[in-house]
Amino acid sequence: MEEFSSSIIQGDFKKIIYYLTSSQLLTNEELEIYIKLARDKGIAITEVLILSHYPTAIDLYTLLQKEQLIVEILSQFSQDLYASNWQNNIEYEIWKWANNLSKPPDYFAEEKVVSDSRIILEIGNLIQLWATWDTTNEKPIPIPLDAWIKKVN
Repeated sequence: MEEFSSSIIQGDFKKIIYYLTSSQLLTNEELEIYIKLARDKGIAITEVLILSHYPTAIDLYTLLQKEQLIVEILSQFSQDLYASNWQNNIEYEIWKWANNLSKPPDYFAEEKVVSDSRIILEIGNLIQLWATWDTTNEKPIPIPLDAWIKKVN
């Protein structure tokens, strides 16, 4: 599927979704190639789209790759919303929006923000990780999902 590889390289999300939802199922070998291509491209949302359609592909990830993915996807979401690599408390906002505990501010497209937050939550649940800001080192770090849940409750 040369066209799918091309879509990943170009970051064409409409085509990526089209190929992922087509009737042709991808093999583990193909998934490994496409995930690596997406990871090398540095666009975590592409990995998330693949994992959303092929959750068993998470078995192709190491723990370090899972940790990098959750940090990167929250960071990219923050960048998309606030033009900041890690907006203050973004991890809490995403969590609350995804779990219907609060609504995004009116200046955001609520439906899109909530939908994207739920996709991030879905991936967090799949890999059993979340990310939070480490004030000591001043950078985001992965945290086990059960520890995160205890932190926010």
